[in-house]
Amino acid sequence: PFIRYCDFTDTLDLACGHGRNSTQLIALATRLTLIDVQPGNIAICRERFADRPNVVCHVGNGYDLQPVPDASLTLIYCFDAMVHFHPEVVRSYLLDAARALKPRGQAFLHHSNYPGTGAWWSNPHSRNTMTRARFAGYAEEAGLLVLDQVPIDWGEDRDLDCLSLLEKI
Repeated sequence: PFIRYCDFTDTLDLACGHGRNSTQLIALATRLTLIDVQPGNIAICRERFADRPNVVCHVGNGYDLQPVPDASLTLIYCFDAMVHFHPEVVRSYLLDAARALKPRGQAFLHHSNYPGTGAWWSNPHSRNTMTRARFAGYAEEAGLLVLDQVPIDWGEDRDLDCLSLLEKI
């Protein structure tokens, strides 16, 4: 429901893994780009979606959306991965999202809302350090408008994560 009104025409599934969420996005997107830093994940997606001419797969570099062209995406989607990204990596992706999104393009990003300072591997559910406010600050710095932010529970941990919907200004 959070993204029901988004334009899925040119969608990017960031940190797609084996394409678990991509299977849902394919039905909505005219063009679907999959990016993951793990070459093995992209190999699986290439094989899994080989019969889908509207799907393109790329191994990413872990900090931006290259080789996605400027102002080409209507939606960036990332679920259950950004919660583990280092804060500076999140910031880097947000800066590049502003480059890659079309005007009024949106990003739906599931990120950590864990304010701790410990090493990620010792944090609840291996969450990296991030808060709603810090994320919003990075988004605004990048030229992205925060449309909505909803804290969510993960298991027994209350408000551990956050769903954010952003729009390119």
